[in-house]
Amino acid sequence: MDVDDDLLARAQADLGTATAEETINEALRVIAERVERTAQNLARLGIGQDAGDPEIMRGARR
Repeated sequence: MDVDDDLLARAQADLGTATAEETINEALRVIAERVERTAQNLARLGIGQDAGDPEIMRGARR
């Protein structure tokens, strides 16, 4: 895997991790949690509930 060394160093500093593997895994966990939290917040607001409806999504692509 080709990893940008500067981005890796920045992520390690931000996340407090020591190894590339630990940093990548932690970054993936942080992103997954952020996506889940965003989806939950949108659901609480009633936004995006119809994203699974094929008819609505066909109309959204136009």
